[in-house]
Amino acid sequence: MINFLVFIFLVLFPVSLQGSISTFYCLGCHEKHKEFNHGETTCLQCHDDIKSALHDNKLKKPSCSTCHNQTTEEYTKSIHNRKNLSCKDCHNVHFIKEGKHRCVECHKNVAHTSLPSKGKHLAALDCLACHGKSTKSEVLVNIDIGSKELMKEDLIDPDRNRFLSRSEWDNLQEILNKEYKDKHRIRKDYMVTASPHSVMKKPIPCNACHDEKGIFQQTRVKITGKRSSVFFSDPKIFIPELPSIEKYNLTVHGKKGIKCFDCHTSQERISDSVCMACHDNIYGVYKDTCSFQEGCSRMYRLPQPPSCKNI
Repeated sequence: MINFLVFIFLVLFPVSLQGSISTFYCLGCHEKHKEFNHGETTCLQCHDDIKSALHDNKLKKPSCSTCHNQTTEEYTKSIHNRKNLSCKDCHNVHFIKEGKHRCVECHKNVAHTSLPSKGKHLAALDCLACHGKSTKSEVLVNIDIGSKELMKEDLIDPDRNRFLSRSEWDNLQEILNKEYKDKHRIRKDYMVTASPHSVMKKPIPCNACHDEKGIFQQTRVKITGKRSSVFFSDPKIFIPELPSIEKYNLTVHGKKGIKCFDCHTSQERISDSVCMACHDNIYGVYKDTCSFQEGCSRMYRLPQPPSCKNI
């Protein structure tokens, strides 16, 4: 009935573009879009070829780049664009809050077979941290010592510069383990801001984070108790630095194409069992040597690993 009355009104009193075509008139016919939401955008801002409320059935397809120029530029370089996915494959343009907003809605049960220490990385980082181009990142360390507890700042930051050096962080760990052993909780969050429209085919390399000039350039340490204190710190304390990838490529393993994830399958330090997964054929000889007591993985980490001639 409402649709019919709107139709009669438009026939008797046609509304031209020079007049005012409000969303009200559009929804008189297009009832399925009555909950339309696309920010503050109106129908005519996208459907700009409409000249009157009584318009042709076929309208030209609106271009998202008219408003979202920068986003469109980012998207043209992404793997999704190369796979011929359009905006509407993820976004419901008439109901922008709906649609697919999480990677797992399409990418379910991804194996991540090439990701070292898979469990730790997947728990600490979201998809865009590795598959997007970061614009901002930081490590957030939250230490809760209990609402009734108070820790003097002079003990945490003796030089009072609001920056925790590695030695000051180590000292803080000793205080927590001694004075607050069963009371404190530590939570580390690795925050990365990246555009979901710039998703790359290949993830960023390991040294993009595990390097002196990694993407994480700041750490905030917040200690919460009877009173809260915030300090800055060095991200390298919380992100283990890896040996130079360039130097690794010159080693025997590097030249043979062995990748990080071939050995670093967990967060645990490399053990002999990992080495033996590939070098099982020499284990029978190695186990009878004096170096067996030290472990081959330990020998590998020495500045000058022993020569086979000296074993």
